[in-house]
Amino acid sequence: MASSAPRMAPRGRRKCPFPSRRFPALLLAALVLLLSSFSGETCPYLGDPLNGQAILANGTYEFGYQIHFICNEGYYLIGKEILYCELKGSVAIWSGKPPICEKVLCTPPPKIKNGKHTFSEVEVFEYLDAVTYSCDPAPGPDPFALIGESTIYCGDNSVWSHAAPECKVVKCRFPVVKNGKQISGFGKKFYYKATVMFECDKGFYLTGSDTIVCDSNSTWDPPVPKCLKVSTSPTTKSPTSSASGPRPTYKPPVSNYPGYPKPEEGILDSLDDWVIALIVIAIVVGVAVICVVLYGYLQRRKKKGKADGGAEYATYQTTSTAPAEQRG
Repeated sequence: MASSAPRMAPRGRRKCPFPSRRFPALLLAALVLLLSSFSGETCPYLGDPLNGQAILANGTYEFGYQIHFICNEGYYLIGKEILYCELKGSVAIWSGKPPICEKVLCTPPPKIKNGKHTFSEVEVFEYLDAVTYSCDPAPGPDPFALIGESTIYCGDNSVWSHAAPECKVVKCRFPVVKNGKQISGFGKKFYYKATVMFECDKGFYLTGSDTIVCDSNSTWDPPVPKCLKVSTSPTTKSPTSSASGPRPTYKPPVSNYPGYPKPEEGILDSLDDWVIALIVIAIVVGVAVICVVLYGYLQRRKKKGKADGGAEYATYQTTSTAPAEQRG
């Protein structure tokens, strides 16, 4: 039998008030709204530090931006170079304390052996303050030489511009070039930075530098050159030296060596040789022609003599064979 009780409708699912597809959009909108609420927050005004500058990176003090600090020449920065405008709760503040600019100061420069510097009594040197070094008189016959920069100054980061120089005796040996001679820088002694020039004798060429300088280690820089003999044979390779050292990277033409004739002189010499040769040939040919003419003349005279002798003999024969009566 069918029941007369009313049927209950099936229970349906409860709908979510925030559909899953709409939730990300609503979250993004809330974030934008939150950020926009802070967009009007600004950090406190920061002026330029003493002896420096404060530069707004984006031209505003609003939340999220930054400020840069730089110091004037002769000063250095103490603190953070960049500060950020940040939120602390609901208040916009800078990420740190503003830095300061301090004057660049240097401690006294180093003292050197056998020398001294100016302002030796000063305890602190400011930016670009300079001192000059000099050497003391030497106890021996050779003076001290100042090696390095004579004047240095207090620079950035409280560091001197150059290392301190030194004072010592610098003396180079007398330079000798075999088959060459010195043409400048003459002297009995050669001290620091002494400069000497050389040239080679006739028939020799220079390998190395013609100018040398006495260096701080008492040696010549570059080394003393050499004069090598010029080779005029076309099949001979570049001359070499048994002594150690760099070979010349460039060998000048033979015509460029001192005392060697110029190209024009060579041409004139060649022309003179041809003229002499032509004169000799002309003389030889002339003598040969004279000999040929003389020989021909003698041959003709000989033939003529034979002809005259034959005619006289024929006449004699005719006379001797005629009848006696005819002769009478």
